Amino acid sequence: MKTRIVFVPHSPHFGGAEKHLIELVRSFAGQQDCVVWYDPVDFYSAGFQGWPNIQVLLRPYRINNRSILRFWIELIRLKPHVVVFVKGIADIYPWSAYLAARLSGAERVIAIEQLIADPAPLPNAEHGMKGLIRRLLGWRTRYMLGKGFQGKLVHVTVGVSEAVRNRLVQEYSYPVGKTMTIYNGVDLTFFKNGRADNVSRSDGEDSEADKRLRIICVARLSPVKRIDVLLESLALMAKSRTDWTCTIIGGGPLEKELKEKTQALGLSSCVRFTGHVQDVHSYIEMADLAVLSSDKEGLPLSLVEAMACGLPCVVTDVGGNREVVQHGITGLVVEAGSPKQLADAIAYLLDNSEERRSMGQAARCLAYERFDINHMIEEYKTVLLPQFHSPEPPDPVVPMRQTTGM
Repeated sequence: MKTRIVFVPHSPHFGGAEKHLIELVRSFAGQQDCVVWYDPVDFYSAGFQGWPNIQVLLRPYRINNRSILRFWIELIRLKPHVVVFVKGIADIYPWSAYLAARLSGAERVIAIEQLIADPAPLPNAEHGMKGLIRRLLGWRTRYMLGKGFQGKLVHVTVGVSEAVRNRLVQEYSYPVGKTMTIYNGVDLTFFKNGRADNVSRSDGEDSEADKRLRIICVARLSPVKRIDVLLESLALMAKSRTDWTCTIIGGGPLEKELKEKTQALGLSSCVRFTGHVQDVHSYIEMADLAVLSSDKEGLPLSLVEAMACGLPCVVTDVGGNREVVQHGITGLVVEAGSPKQLADAIAYLLDNSEERRSMGQAARCLAYERFDINHMIEEYKTVLLPQFHSPEPPDPVVPMRQTTGM
C-alpha cells in the first residue's frame, strides 16, 4: 500500500512558497499517494494536472481552536500516514492543529516554515503583583507556550534557511534535534544556458529601451515585500540617470496602490508591472541584475532562480537572504527599509559592468552548488519517509509507530 501524504498549505497569494510546494508534491507523486488540502484559493490544480496519485481538495478549514474538531474529523477521513503543514506565515496554525494531526492516526507530522517568525515578544517589565501575574498568566506566556507546543508536537520542523531555524530554536525553544534546515531548491535544468546576453526584447519596447540596463524584481505585491521602498530607491536614481529600466513581476493586493505610487514618482516610463507570470525564466534571462527589497523573508526562490541564471542580486538583510547572497561576492546586501542604500547598491552594479558579471558568475556557481532541487527533494524524503531512507533497518520487534514518536 502506498504511503498517503496530506499537505496542508494556506495560500492567500501565489509566490515562492507555492512554487516550492508544487515541485515538492510532484517529486512524491510517482510512488506515494498525495493529497493537497488547500484554502482559500486554488493555486494548485493546474500545476498537478496530469500528475498521477495527486488529489487536490478545496475544503475551507480556517484552522483555529474553535474549528479544530472539524479539522480533526476531516483528517481522520483522509487517513494520512504523513501530515505536512506548509506555513507561508509563521502563526497561521494554532498548536491544536498539530495535536489534531497527531491524533488523526498519522505516523509523522511535519511543519515546513517558509517565512521567518517575528522576534519573540519581550517579557512584561511591570513590577509588583500585577506584573508578576501578567508574566505568569499573560498573553506572552500563553503565546510562548503555544509556540513551544508546536515545536514539540511535530516530529520535525523544517526551516527553509538557517535564519528561520535559528529563530525558532533560540527564541521559541524549539527542540534542537527536531528542528532542521532544508534550503529551497530550483530545477536547474531550466537555467542550463545561463543569462542570454545581448538579446533583443520581444515585448514591443523600442530599440532605445533595449540599450538600457535591465533591473528585475520578482515578488508578490504584498506589504512584506516592500515594493514601495524599491520604487523610492528608483526615484532617487532617476534624478541622475536614465540608463535603466525595472520590471516588477508578480501580483498581489497592493498592485493598484503601487502603480499609483509609480506614477506619482514619475517612474511610469522606466518601471513596468507585468502582474502574475507563470514562467519568469524569459524575464530573468534578459535582465542584468535582480533586486529584492523585503522586510521579512525565509529563503526566496526568486533570488535562487536569478542566481541560477547568472544574475547578481541586491537584497535586504532579512531572513535567509545572506545565505543566498554573499555580500561582495554574489551580490550586495543592504539594510532593510532604506531607499538610499538600495539605490546606491543598484547604481554601483549598474556602473561596474565587470564586477556585475563576475558576481553573476559566482552567483550561478553557488546556486548550482547549494540550491539544486534534486538535493532538496532527497532531504525531504529522509524527513517525510524515513523508513525508506534510514541507514539502519527498523527494529523488526518494535512497531513502526512507536519508533517515530515525538
